[in-house]
Formats: sequence, C-alpha cells, structure tokens
Amino acid sequence: MARIDDEAVASELRKAELLIKALQNKAACFQIDKDTQNEALPWTVDVFFNDFKGEPDLLFSVSTVATEIGEFFQDKWPWLDFSYTDQHEILPGRVGVLRSRLHVWINDLGKAYIEVEKCYESGAAEFLVDDPRRSMLRSMSSAQSSPSLRRRKVSDT
Repeated sequence: MARIDDEAVASELRKAELLIKALQNKAACFQIDKDTQNEALPWTVDVFFNDFKGEPDLLFSVSTVATEIGEFFQDKWPWLDFSYTDQHEILPGRVGVLRSRLHVWINDLGKAYIEVEKCYESGAAEFLVDDPRRSMLRSMSSAQSSPSLRRRKVSDT
C-alpha cells in the first residue's frame, strides 16, 4: 500500500487554494515548461495576471504523471479550463524543454467550489452539514463555560 505524505498533500491543497482565490475574479495566462527528455522532472508553471508581461505573479513547480497539457489539468487543476495562446515551442538553449502558453479561467466546477467555500465562511454550511469536529468543539466549549455565561449567550442571540 502506498504511503501518503501528509505534508505533501497539505502543500498541494495550499497551492490549489492560493490559485483558485487568485483566479476567482479574473482569468490568467499560464506559461508551462515541461522537460520532454526527463519525465520525472516537475513541470514549471508561471502564472501571469497581465498577459505574459513582466515577471510572473505566481510560480509553481508541479510534479505529475501526465504526459500532455490536458491530462496535466485533469490531474492537478480539474476546476480550470484553458485555451492555447500560442503554438508550443522548444526553448532555445534548453534541449527538450517544451513551452506552452495558455489562457486559463475557472470552469463550472471551480465556481461551485467557490460558492461552497462562501457558505462555509459565512457559517451557513454549519446547518447543512453535520461536522463532528464542530459538534465536539461546541460541546467542549459549553462544558467549560459557566451556567451564567451559557444563559447570556442564549439571550444575546
């Protein structure tokens, strides 16, 4: 059985959250470099919010088993859609490195994720999903508070 590296999973989730929040209200341009001669190397993803001008706004080094861009997006960012802005190019001076430039935006799956996150952030989702961790925290906090504080909380709401 494969061992899951919790820190690696947490790192991937942080990257995904950063990216989806950054793209929430705007599209972006991705410049993706892939070494075609060494598939084990991570892909380099530069994210631009100003049409490939200046330095990238975000940089990612992404490991994947994908062999082409469509698979890559399904593997790492299924909540994004893309279209090519240019033809692929082999980078001069970097034998075997293929560069792709893409226009990227959040698809319907990503929009649904954002809506669910808004519900959780506003507290509305607390009534939709019974999260055992929240129930446990509520019971712990009510057990630690005094009866007068519990009455005050109830009367304030």
